[in-house]
Amino acid sequence: MSYISTMRRGVTEWKRVPWPLWVYSAVVVAEATWLEVGLHGPVLPRVIFPFVMLAWLFFLLKGVRWVWIVAVGLSILAFVPDVISGSLGWQGVALGLVSPVLLLLPVTRRYFVDHGGGALSPGRGSAKSLRQRTLGVAAGKIQQLAARAAADPNAPIANGWFVFYLALVVVVLGIVESVVYSWHHGSGHGNVFVDVLWHVTRVVDSVLQLALIVLLVIWGSRWFGRRREKGGSWSTTSSDLKVWDGAAAGAWIKPRLGGKFGAVTLQVPKGYEAYARIFHPASDPNGNPVRWAEVAKAAGTVAHREMQWHAILGLSEPGESHGSDEDGAAGGPVWAGNDPSTGGMDIDGLGALCEILVAHTTDPSHCYFGLCTIESWQDSFSADELKPLLKLPMERDHVVLAGPLSAVDQITRGRPDLIWPADHTWFVVSEVDFDSTLVGGSAELIKAIVDSPELEAWQVEPTDSLAVDADKVNRR
Repeated sequence: MSYISTMRRGVTEWKRVPWPLWVYSAVVVAEATWLEVGLHGPVLPRVIFPFVMLAWLFFLLKGVRWVWIVAVGLSILAFVPDVISGSLGWQGVALGLVSPVLLLLPVTRRYFVDHGGGALSPGRGSAKSLRQRTLGVAAGKIQQLAARAAADPNAPIANGWFVFYLALVVVVLGIVESVVYSWHHGSGHGNVFVDVLWHVTRVVDSVLQLALIVLLVIWGSRWFGRRREKGGSWSTTSSDLKVWDGAAAGAWIKPRLGGKFGAVTLQVPKGYEAYARIFHPASDPNGNPVRWAEVAKAAGTVAHREMQWHAILGLSEPGESHGSDEDGAAGGPVWAGNDPSTGGMDIDGLGALCEILVAHTTDPSHCYFGLCTIESWQDSFSADELKPLLKLPMERDHVVLAGPLSAVDQITRGRPDLIWPADHTWFVVSEVDFDSTLVGGSAELIKAIVDSPELEAWQVEPTDSLAVDADKVNRR
């Protein structure tokens, strides 16, 4: 890919950031600028602060989920005690609500779900695995302390209720701190007892706020990535997944793969009665999902089973600019929204697919999930946990987990790249470089997938291609 194409791809990535995050960043920068102007004292902290703040915003805009969770927690903790203590007027309350509202809007939440942790999430580089190990150690230590106190080895210290109660304690302590602050700087000035009480409340409040932030990261990372089950509740069950011998469980796959580059059967084993291609949805500027067929219709191109995203936009190659800032200068129609995601399916699409798959295997409680090592999934497990990898063509090695199909929502860091049941009645693959998911199975299964109103899917032939140049209908 050319240098220009690489730059264009980078611009496209930044265009995917939802507007509330840009507004939030502008608010933070404005507040930081005002603070810098009014600061007096040592030069070094004043120089370091802007860099720390900009680095924080950079990772937030890149979709790092734990940074977002901490930002939400801090934005709420920053003004709730003042509201309860009555030290803020309605104008202060309105201004204080701006940040949490921007961070909790549906389009913002969807952005962090789709990123699955962002640039620093576990398994996409050494920094990610370090974060995961750090949080794991922190969670383990907290768990041990709670177990000793409660004489219960399974004390759920990091569940939602504990976080809620700790947040209440922090809010109450914040109110107490505000009262002591007024006392310390008023009638109690110079009193040794008041002075000690003031410093103790400050330290305790700071420690509890830090503990709350750590727990928010641990608990929020588990909770937020899980798909909504029927009835609207979120799964809070413990993990039913086990690391498995991928070489043994997937020994049947490689011998049945073959075909030209991009072919369906180079991804999904040969021999199935029928195959389907599920198109990952694009999204409009507001973050709402948009089907490929709708985009093709608006662009005046043709939707068909081998269509390629860049081709239906009228572009000659992937990554070519199609933003409104160039007003279609690349030669194709303007698409102001976000491109479909590559790799795993979005959380809603995967949930809809699994609801169909469960009825087309003799035993949905015995399934396998492949996690591609290209995304550094192996870094998410210790050396003792890892089993032999499933090795497939094109250097696609996978860590394999075993468990019921219903446990797919417990893979919260990302989405599985492969799914198949023990009876091999169907096979699902979301290749890391493709913006579509392929399924092989019975004719009845494929029909159910194609007919699903929640999925945009076409039945495909085993020899059909997903390669960049596969779209012969819309080729420029």
